[in-house]
Amino acid sequence: MIVFNRWRDYWPLFFALLFLTVACGVCLFLACRRNDGHLVYALDDAYIHMASAKNLYKHGVFGVTQYGFSWACSSLIWPVLLWFCYVLFGVYDWIPLALNVAAASGLLILVHWMFVAKIGLKPIPVFCLEILLLLLTPLVPLIFTGLEHTLHALVSVALFWCVSGMLTKDRYSRIDVVVLFLLISLAILVRYEAVFLIFVVTVMFLARRRFVEAATAIFGGLWPLCIGGMIAKAHGWPFFPPSILLKGEVTSESVLRRVLYLLDFHWIPNWPHIFFLYCVACLLLYQAAREKGIKGFWDNRVAVASFIFINISILHMQFAMRNSFYRYEAYLVCMGIFLCGMGWSMYGSAAVHWLKESRRIRRYAICGVIGVLFFYSFAYRVQAITFVPRATNNIYSQQFQMGRFINTFHRGECVALNDVGAINYYTDIRCLDLCGLATAEVARHRLEGEYNAWDVAQMARSYGASIAVIYTSWFEVPGEWIEAGVWRIRGNWVCNRPDVHFYAIDPTKLESLIADLRDFSKYLPNSVEQSGLYCTAQ
Repeated sequence: MIVFNRWRDYWPLFFALLFLTVACGVCLFLACRRNDGHLVYALDDAYIHMASAKNLYKHGVFGVTQYGFSWACSSLIWPVLLWFCYVLFGVYDWIPLALNVAAASGLLILVHWMFVAKIGLKPIPVFCLEILLLLLTPLVPLIFTGLEHTLHALVSVALFWCVSGMLTKDRYSRIDVVVLFLLISLAILVRYEAVFLIFVVTVMFLARRRFVEAATAIFGGLWPLCIGGMIAKAHGWPFFPPSILLKGEVTSESVLRRVLYLLDFHWIPNWPHIFFLYCVACLLLYQAAREKGIKGFWDNRVAVASFIFINISILHMQFAMRNSFYRYEAYLVCMGIFLCGMGWSMYGSAAVHWLKESRRIRRYAICGVIGVLFFYSFAYRVQAITFVPRATNNIYSQQFQMGRFINTFHRGECVALNDVGAINYYTDIRCLDLCGLATAEVARHRLEGEYNAWDVAQMARSYGASIAVIYTSWFEVPGEWIEAGVWRIRGNWVCNRPDVHFYAIDPTKLESLIADLRDFSKYLPNSVEQSGLYCTAQ
């Protein structure tokens, strides 16, 4: 084992952590200044977890409201971590931010330790890779989502290193198997996308006739799913969260359509960074095959890691290809950059020597092509850090203001919504989620493909909802609902729609809703444009 040599090995980590701290501090300052001093996260989804944890802490109910269980969270363990912190410190808005900073710091420390102590990279390459990890993942925007994706990246890199080592070893201890079980369990608890990595490594363990390790991977991935699914079924919900079922595409037609989409490469302009890392993995696998042939595959850790990354990338692009503030593919980018470090440790010196021995024109041409491809693939991710204040301001101007309005005038009532995070975190209402993430009946209707204006109206009547605050483009609005006003935010970046519509479900509530909107209008920030009946009614 290679040991640390004091400052010579530690300085890349020190400056990487310093960069992370300064970047987070600057983004926090700019975001709070734009949001009238409020700490606001860049996505409303963060508040779904925060509301669930708050209600579990205050009322013993795991749900976005205190009135019943809801299966709305995309992670099994993230709301539990928030709940634990609420127990220790109380319900504070800064807790998800602190957890994300801790996870990002842990990721940098883990990667640094593996690069220096396990792989043996020199300080300069280590520093470059850590800065690339910070900028290209990108870690700072992930931190300000307030979600579990930073932790997912940390666990994924640790599991990636663990399984690539176990697959290349002829012998290993029981401790290694225990670590494998714990990492796989933690990975699936953090994010459901971990099933891609678990599936790939299980198949590879079976190919090596490592049946104990394959069984460990299967059991480690299944038990969290089974426990969570059984709890949900006991409360009348689907086995998997509606957010997974409604966003995922697993029918034979959708799978075939995705395969054809991947094969014709039309996805590359939207996902150039994944394509770049995919090509790097293919080149590493090709180089390993040239050196040792197919028979030496299981002896080459870089080749095994490259094969794992290639297959995970294919599965992710097939079943989880979604754009949402850099977060869904962040774990893939982290694993890809870590793979680049592994590849550089094995082939970097030979590549540099080959370039030096090449003709000048060839050398410049190769470096130029790589530079252009790299810039094209990652330039927009480097500038992602500059979008953080703007993204938080979008949530502040829309969901945060919706929460303030409902808390002021409709606290304790039943309100129909399609964004259920910040509103339920900042106020206490009986929520009818017209998207189905927090209302089981709506989720069943949507999964069955039977959800129209009549269903929306029936659901609102059965729940006793008096008003609706919704995006009109997401579903059919019942004709009997009366629109009282519209809020439209300027410079929308992260909200699904820039305009949110206020409806009186009960016609007798129209006048009071108009009066409430008119009274609240003076408290809205300048980034919100107001229109509709309440702006013209006398």
